[in-house]
Amino acid sequence: MKSTKNRSLFLMLIGSFLLLNGCSIEDQNPTDYNDLSNLPEDTGGTHKANMLGSTDAPYGYYVYTPSSYGTENPEYPLMIFLHGSGEKGNSSTDPNKLLLVLRNGPPMMINKNSWKPSKPMIVVSPQCHDGGWNAQKIHEFIGYCIKTYKVNPSRIYITGLSMGASGTFNYIGTYGNSSYAAACVPICGMQQVHLKQSEFPGNP
Repeated sequence: MKSTKNRSLFLMLIGSFLLLNGCSIEDQNPTDYNDLSNLPEDTGGTHKANMLGSTDAPYGYYVYTPSSYGTENPEYPLMIFLHGSGEKGNSSTDPNKLLLVLRNGPPMMINKNSWKPSKPMIVVSPQCHDGGWNAQKIHEFIGYCIKTYKVNPSRIYITGLSMGASGTFNYIGTYGNSSYAAACVPICGMQQVHLKQSEFPGNP
């Protein structure tokens, strides 16, 4: 009887050691989420509206989080989409104005269930309620997103359409290598920006 108890205790100790040792090894070798193949597959996430004034963000916005968001601990790439002039609105006075953001680009695709990127990412679509996109506000907004969501700070991308493209140019031109952007894709924007290669993150 005593021998059986000693054997059970020994097995419990061995099991505990292996469990703790396994955790220690995993802690020493954290998953590299810069390798996008390590991110969980996105099978359809959540698109949430946040009215202006309901958060600390300088804009009202929609945010899309992948299906696996919150169930594990990866940091996701972040895409910021800046809309055109026809989608401006103040959702703090009229919540329905935020629906205008869903007219074009990634937020429209997400809303129509046709968003199927090859790699999962967080998509944030702010709404401009001013005369146009302001570089400082964009910078503050991205900083807010980094603090609020599980964002990989080395994989932040900005795209914009028309006025949003001009806003993208303006942001990159204003902040240069102090911007959060790893890359940007302005579409149909009208703004002249001169950048040295060394002023854009990720370039040698």
